Amino acid sequence: MTPSRITSYMYAIRSYYIDFFAVLDQVSMRIIGWVMWYSPVGIASLIAAKVLEVEDLGDTISRLGLFCITVMTGFAIHFLITLPLIYMLTTRKNPLHFCKGMLQAITVAFGTASSAATLPTTISCLEQNLGVDRRVCRFVLPVGATINMDGSAMYEAVATVFIAQMVGRSLSLGQVVVISFTSTLASIGAASIPSGALVAMSIGSWDRFRTSINVLGDAYGAAIVYHHCREHLSPDRSATADDDSPNGFAVSGAVSSKSIKNGHLITRDGLKIVAKKNQIDQSDGNDGSSAGSDGRGDARPLVQSEYP
Repeated sequence: MTPSRITSYMYAIRSYYIDFFAVLDQVSMRIIGWVMWYSPVGIASLIAAKVLEVEDLGDTISRLGLFCITVMTGFAIHFLITLPLIYMLTTRKNPLHFCKGMLQAITVAFGTASSAATLPTTISCLEQNLGVDRRVCRFVLPVGATINMDGSAMYEAVATVFIAQMVGRSLSLGQVVVISFTSTLASIGAASIPSGALVAMSIGSWDRFRTSINVLGDAYGAAIVYHHCREHLSPDRSATADDDSPNGFAVSGAVSSKSIKNGHLITRDGLKIVAKKNQIDQSDGNDGSSAGSDGRGDARPLVQSEYP
C-alpha cells in the first residue's frame, strides 16, 4: 500500500474519529455536570458526619477560632510588613505609594478570588499608575500569577500543622520546616483559580485574602525586576512608534508649530502625533512669518502617529 493510498484512507475515515471524540467530550461534560450538581450534598454529608464524631465540639470550635486568628495574623504580617519591607529595601522607594497605585488590582483580586482574572487589572495598574515597563509587566506577571502563591503556601502550612494537632500528633521543628518547604513547592503547582490549592477543609472566604496577597506579591516582584533592569532595557519601540514600526502610519496635514511641544501633539480625539525630525519649519506666528507654502503660519510636516 502506497503512502498516497494510506493518506486517502485516513482522510476518508477522519470523520469517524472526529465524531468519536466529540461524543466523548459531551459524555464527559455530562458526567462532570452530574458530579458538580450533587457535590454540595456529598460535601455537606461528609462534614456532618465528621462533626457528629467530635466528642467535645466546644473545644474544637475554639481551636478552629485560634486557627483562623493564626492564618489572618500571618496574612496581615506578610501583606503589611514583609512584602513592603522587601520592596523598600531593594528599591529605596515608598511602599505606600506603590500600594496606592495597586489599590484597584487588590480590590478586584478580593472580589474575584482569582489571580488569573485579576491579571489584566494588575498589568494596567503597574503600567499606567506606577510606570513599570510593559515588557517587564507582561513577562513577570503571567509567570507570577501561575507560580507565585504566597497566601496559598502560608495557608497550606498552617492548615497542615493544625490538622496534625487535631489528631493529637506532635511535630518536631524539623518536621515543621519540611512542611513549610513542601507547602511552598505545592503552591507553585496550584491553579490560579478560587480554591485551587486545598490541603484540608477549605472556607471560601480564605481565597479572597490569599488572592490579594498573591496579586500584591506579583506586583512587587515585577516592580523590583524593573527597578534593577530598567537601565539595561532598550527603548520600547511598541510604545514609541518610529519609521519602521508596522503600527505607525503617516499623517499629512497642517500642524501649527506652536501646538507641538517636546515633539508631540495631542489632537482633539486623543491621537498622539510624533513629529519626524528635521521636517518642521518652526514659525513665530506673532510677527506674521509663515512656514510652508500657504503663508498661514502653519507647518505641513509629515508626522508619525501612534495611539497613547
